[in-house]
Amino acid sequence: MRKWDFWTPNVRTNHIHTVVSAQCKPEKILAAFKANATRKLRRQGVGAQAEAHGFDRGSKKYLWTEADVINAVAYVEYDQGEPLD
Repeated sequence: MRKWDFWTPNVRTNHIHTVVSAQCKPEKILAAFKANATRKLRRQGVGAQAEAHGFDRGSKKYLWTEADVINAVAYVEYDQGEPLD
C-alpha cells in the first residue's frame, strides 16, 4: 500500500494537475498515475488515443517546504482557468 498524501486534483480537457506528497521520487508517482490512467482508458476503449495525447510528459516538481505545498495547491486549484463543470 502506498502512503501518499493526495492534496488536490484539477482535471482539464487534455491534462490533469495534482499535488501529492510521498516518501519517494516524483517520477515514481507520475509513472503510477500514468499507468493507472492508461489502464482505465484502455478498458473504456480509448487507450491508443490517450497514448497519442501526451502521456509521455509530465512535471515532477519537488515541494520542499510547507509554503511550497500551499503554493502548489493554490496553483492547481485556482490558476488553471475557469472550472470545467
